[in-house]
Amino acid sequence: MKIFFRYLFLMFIFNLLISCDKTKIWWEDYDHEDALTSSTKIVIESDIPFYYQYKDTIVLNKDSVVVNKEIYTILSKEKLENFGNLFVNSERTGYCCCPTTSYTISFYYHRNNFELYEVDTIEFKDKVRIFESSYQYSYLIEKKKWKEFLRSL
Repeated sequence: MKIFFRYLFLMFIFNLLISCDKTKIWWEDYDHEDALTSSTKIVIESDIPFYYQYKDTIVLNKDSVVVNKEIYTILSKEKLENFGNLFVNSERTGYCCCPTTSYTISFYYHRNNFELYEVDTIEFKDKVRIFESSYQYSYLIEKKKWKEFLRSL
């Protein structure tokens, strides 16, 4: 009986290790390309909060509403491909701490929102950071390309 429980315990640990390994592989391999190929619609929304100057500090007015919110909806296959082209020759970075969200990018499969990315247009002068919502990785894209893409929508 004691051997049976040891065997059962070892099988449990073995299955746990295998499933964790699969989760790790899935997590590392899942990126914007998977989200893009699975998408039937992408919605990009501006998320720039209202700041005001108070003495020598900048204060976020949490009670304010985002004024002139921009909303871009991408439905056509051509525009989805153009969005994917933003990432060509872009730099992929690792964990990024505390970027400022200027835009959100929601990936949809029909009506189901299955992935969310965010865009920081403030950190760099000539680049934008498109980052995965849990900050695990990001892409640095030329700000000029980002602005041109939004204008094309």
